[in-house]
Amino acid sequence: MPPDAVSTTTQQLLSTMRTSSPTSTPSPCYASSTPSRPHVLIVGGGIGGLTLAILLERAEIPYTVLERSTHIRPLGSAIALGPGVLPLFEQLGLLDEIEQQARPVTRGMVWSEKLVPIMDLDHTTTQKRVIARPKLYQILLSHVPKRKLRMGKKVVSFAQSPPLSPYTQQDLSKQPPIPVQRQLFRQQPIVLTCEDGTHFSGDILVGADGAYSVTRHLLYQQIENDYATAKETVLTWQNSEEIPTRFLRFEPLPDSDKEPLSFTSTCLVGQTEPSLDLKTFKNANGSDCKVGSVIGDNKPYSWSVFSMPDDSVCWMVTEHLKGTFSSSATPSISPSTPYPRTAAARSASPALFSLSYSLKHDTASESSSEWGPDRVDVMCEQVRDFPVPCGPGLKMNDLIQQTSRDKISKVMLEEKLFETWFYGRVVLLGDACHKMHPSAGLGAVAAIQDAAVLSDLLYHLPTDPSLKDITMAFEAYRQDRYPIAQQSYETSYQMSHLNEQSWISNFIRRVMNNLPKWIWYRVLDRMYEYRPQVSFLPRVGDRGEVPPMPPSYNAGLNKLGINLYPSIDMDIDP
Repeated sequence: MPPDAVSTTTQQLLSTMRTSSPTSTPSPCYASSTPSRPHVLIVGGGIGGLTLAILLERAEIPYTVLERSTHIRPLGSAIALGPGVLPLFEQLGLLDEIEQQARPVTRGMVWSEKLVPIMDLDHTTTQKRVIARPKLYQILLSHVPKRKLRMGKKVVSFAQSPPLSPYTQQDLSKQPPIPVQRQLFRQQPIVLTCEDGTHFSGDILVGADGAYSVTRHLLYQQIENDYATAKETVLTWQNSEEIPTRFLRFEPLPDSDKEPLSFTSTCLVGQTEPSLDLKTFKNANGSDCKVGSVIGDNKPYSWSVFSMPDDSVCWMVTEHLKGTFSSSATPSISPSTPYPRTAAARSASPALFSLSYSLKHDTASESSSEWGPDRVDVMCEQVRDFPVPCGPGLKMNDLIQQTSRDKISKVMLEEKLFETWFYGRVVLLGDACHKMHPSAGLGAVAAIQDAAVLSDLLYHLPTDPSLKDITMAFEAYRQDRYPIAQQSYETSYQMSHLNEQSWISNFIRRVMNNLPKWIWYRVLDRMYEYRPQVSFLPRVGDRGEVPPMPPSYNAGLNKLGINLYPSIDMDIDP
């Protein structure tokens, strides 16, 4: 997206951001007379949620992280961190910690099942690092204050004051007055209820709770309910001064967002214990990460290995299914309280003008969660004899035997790019709005980039932001991130088919292996030109030869004197 491709909405947003006087009259969205920064509730303590928490901590924005797990389970395989996120981690002061636990990638090898090389891709120019997912998680977790992380908090419902018209206070002063009763709910625009009966309140809710996001399901149900309510009441209320029709949502949820998550493959992942015998696992030795992917001969499997600094090996086996399947684990959602349609009913409601939605848990949703243990033993037995490029004569079973059983998991590799990312005071992040196939290693990267852009926009909100301010920030967030997420989604989809055993995949692999280097480097340049940093921390010098793509809201920041991506200060490696 070109730097000057900034929508009118984004320009309007950034023209008002950080320009409000601290002593100005509070927005009508709050009853308090003391200006304050919005409190952010983050549902989900995964990589995206923790990254956002650390960024908000640096930005001095209040937040609370709610994680449904009662304890940390170190599951997952390896994550590739490249130029798209390393500058951000350097801004946060985490790069040294990450590099101590990671290894650089110089080559990406693809082998046949007979361990004959098929492709040899050069990654020396990308400065990419591979780190074990549990290690990255522990680094991020260590930088979130314990008092702000609440474990064992499974969200079952939320209520938010209805998505009022996103107008400024001046705009609202020209409109019919808002009933006094509604002001009572403004002190807590968002209220979450957890399965254990606890409640949490805030001003903004971020759903970073994964592919089977409870937040997304509840939010979509609210959108559907608002649309149905609007259709039924527009004729009744169109001349009413109590609830103007502009306060209601008229756009239905896109049909594509109503469809269940689909997947074409499943995956077995794990990481061996550290300090492997390097005489046996010879290829686990060395200063760089040995990345090896194997394409099964006449079988619907591919598998990969990654050597780690502690002399362990991260591994994953992917089964490519014949056809596309949909998960039956989508939770069922229903409004917990009907929306009161009359003034009398609303005034009698204990949660005045709140829209509350609850989740009916399906036991299947628990067993098919992203890191669930479903049918691990069966798949371990199926893949035990697959050869691995870790040392002479080694099989997948040699890695499995060196891996603790509680660190092996089987997951479905869902793929879906959602159209609706926000509504009212609720916004989605990471897999909750774009679930990608892990073949290109872009899923965690996309979540981290989401956190960077969203935190930057929240930082530039005025104190006591109105719903209009929040809505425009969310619009700018989606406008910036959606095209990049779409590109990453498509790249991941294409890479997932590259590891299949078909004549098309064989042809593509042969073409890629014989590409002139300058074309391959051009492909890498395109993949890594998006390298967001945040404006509330000192900017780090860029180490690439290709200038980073400015965010779509950069032009608006420039008008405020904030030059996030100047044309100079490029620390270019020779």
